[in-house]
Amino acid sequence: MLFALQPILSMEKRKKITTNLLYGEVNRHWEFVDKNGGRHVLSLIHDCVSGVRVCLLDYEELKSSFGTTNVINTFFGRTPIYFQIKQTGEWGMLEIRKDGLFGFEYSCEVSRTMIPEKTSVIENSEHEFEVRISGCDLVYAAGSNDPIAHYIIKTKRIRDNLTTEVHRRYNEFFMLHENCEAMLRGNHLSKDLPPIPEKRPFGRLDSSFIESRRVELECYIRTLLRIPHVGSFDMTKAFLGIVGDSFESSHVIRSQNPPFELSRKDTLNGVASRAWCVVVSGFKNGAPAGIQKYSKVLRVAGIVIYAQHPDEIEEIMRKAKKPYLIHFLSQVEYSDLSLGG
Repeated sequence: MLFALQPILSMEKRKKITTNLLYGEVNRHWEFVDKNGGRHVLSLIHDCVSGVRVCLLDYEELKSSFGTTNVINTFFGRTPIYFQIKQTGEWGMLEIRKDGLFGFEYSCEVSRTMIPEKTSVIENSEHEFEVRISGCDLVYAAGSNDPIAHYIIKTKRIRDNLTTEVHRRYNEFFMLHENCEAMLRGNHLSKDLPPIPEKRPFGRLDSSFIESRRVELECYIRTLLRIPHVGSFDMTKAFLGIVGDSFESSHVIRSQNPPFELSRKDTLNGVASRAWCVVVSGFKNGAPAGIQKYSKVLRVAGIVIYAQHPDEIEEIMRKAKKPYLIHFLSQVEYSDLSLGG
């Protein structure tokens, strides 16, 4: 079992993934398929300064991985971290080795097969997107006295021509940037990250500034998506509003009477469920683009909708200062798409 998991390649033949003390905390990710075809993700969080480390397998912490690997206690060796795939019983090993005086390198193997680190694989076609920022809406959030600029992002996923339109404020672009920095820290791709347009404390609602900021953000997001693997990050897909067979859409509500009706849905695939949500149950004058029957309500005027009753949501909508945004989550209907070859 564990004793059989010895390094199977010399370090010269391994794909070297190196960091050093200057990187601080780094995040590393490996994706692999088990012998039954199940997909898994192994993640390492390692502080290169303090040496504190932890691993997550399929987003669950591995208790055996807690510890410290710094430049002192690995000076003469390596730190192997073993893990087991519950579904198949297969064993794997993540290894942290010393690289020079103040650096580290990482490798991963499962069932004696080396696994390439996620951001060292070049293939990225599955997650390619076409993105443009078509404009900006000034809308209110619950409790705000001043409108907030939300930029309209129109995204098309290349592989199936799925399109959607979502509103994002500058802070959400900034959070995406910080998350991408964390994901790529210590990786050679980090040097390709474009700079995020700087914050501006005053004059953010000026029309000329909004237009220049729209152009800057469009250039930023397009450049970001050209970096291999950035389009495959979950946070990127969520930001763009397209995740698997679901897509997000957002709509500006300008009047007291929205063009749809809401109801509570407490079934999943026809089976009663203890978890329920609020969905669109009908339309008053036709379905707006991006909304379909049973689209789930995600946010109203910035308030996250979790288990509120439809009456509560309608009360939020009634009190919200106009205009405001509503975000929906819908399922892809592939019969309506022109599938790419």
